[in-house]
This record gives sequence, C-alpha cells and structure tokens, in this order.
Amino acid sequence: MLMALPIRAGNDPEEMTVDVTPWRTITVKSCIYSVPNRLIGHKLRVRQFPDTVHVLYGQKLVAEMPRKPPGSKAINYRHVVAHLVRKSGAFAGHPHREEMFPRLVFRQAYDRLAAGLASKAERECSRVLHLAAMGSEQDVAMPLEILLDAGNVSTEAAVKGLIDASREPPPVRVPATSLKIYDGLFAFGFECSKAPA
Repeated sequence: MLMALPIRAGNDPEEMTVDVTPWRTITVKSCIYSVPNRLIGHKLRVRQFPDTVHVLYGQKLVAEMPRKPPGSKAINYRHVVAHLVRKSGAFAGHPHREEMFPRLVFRQAYDRLAAGLASKAERECSRVLHLAAMGSEQDVAMPLEILLDAGNVSTEAAVKGLIDASREPPPVRVPATSLKIYDGLFAFGFECSKAPA
C-alpha cells in the first residue's frame, strides 16, 4: 500500500547544470538569474534549495540569491553594468533593462534623463548605475533624490559632484587670537630675567 520513497529528501537541493548566456544570465526552472560577467560562456552547477539558489563554478560558490518563482527575473545590475558602460547602446538594447534599477529613485532619474537628455539618457544612466556598483548604492541614491527634488537632470557629473561635496570635511574655524597676550608673556619673562637672584 505504501508508495516508493522520493529519490531525494524534501530539503535536499535540486542540482542541475546550466549555460551562461551572452546577457550574463542563467535559466533555472523557468526563472532568469544574472551572474557575474566573468562567467559568460561557462557551464555552471546550480543547487536549488527551497529558499535560495547557489551557483557554483567547479567547487567554488560564485553567487547566491533568493529563489524566485517560475517566470520571474532576478537581475543584479552589478553583474551587468560594467559591460553597459563600455559598449555604446548596450543599455538601450539590453533585454533585462527594466529589472536593472535597484531602487525606484534610479528609475525616476532615468525617466528624467530621457525627458531632458534623450540622446544621452542611456549612457548617463549606465554611468550612474556604474557609480553605485563600484561604490555604495546608498551614496548614489541620496544625490539622485536631491537632484530629482530640485528638478535637475541626474548626470554622472552632477551625482559625483554631490557625492564629493558630502565627503569633504567641514572647514575648521580657528577663532582669532590677539597676539598681545604673547607680548605680555614675553615682557614678563624679560622682567623676570632682570630680577636679582
């Protein structure tokens, strides 16, 4: 009356081999995940757990991400943006462009760029994303919010300018001191040296 036991335990990972596409993505159970740029053209091993997906190159873990439902995409802009900056027009033609904005403010900045600098919007947006990938995403998001609130276009130069300004230490203010105090001390020392021992 009992059915055969399952081949693997319920919490054991499901393993498979996948190819990395030229778009720096792999497909795992109808879900698309991005992987680091250096893995293009390689075969990778994937271990799919109930909540996470582990990607291995040989025995080395090269990526770990939350498991997504079938049909969804999990694109990490940090995996893709270095290529987008180097190649003109790559951002505009990327099939997963809409998934690359890490926060709403990045998408809003892109929309403002497209409205104000239509011909340069793609290039400037990829450069702003590259700033976030190479440094701190939060450090880039704050200047973007400031520029959007002021109604300005969020170019790479404008964002860098605000980042640099926020990192400059505040000027040190030294109160003006009268040198007459030191003259008095000098005179006091001179008088002491003339006093009899």
